Amino acid sequence: MPKEKVTRKALRNMLVGQTRTFSIDPVRLINSARVMCNQLKNEEGLTYIVHPEYDIKIVSITRTK
Repeated sequence: MPKEKVTRKALRNMLVGQTRTFSIDPVRLINSARVMCNQLKNEEGLTYIVHPEYDIKIVSITRTK
């Protein structure tokens, strides 16, 4: 799976209920994605559910609001 960068633009463009799975390397960037989702919640009221899978280096993000 090609590596993808989680960006604020990509998160904003997600529809409510949509789930995207990002393949991330290095693994420490998974925590960056979690922080970015929390920042968008605090700044813009967008909410996400983040499911990290550290062992296979992916993170699934679902927009809930």
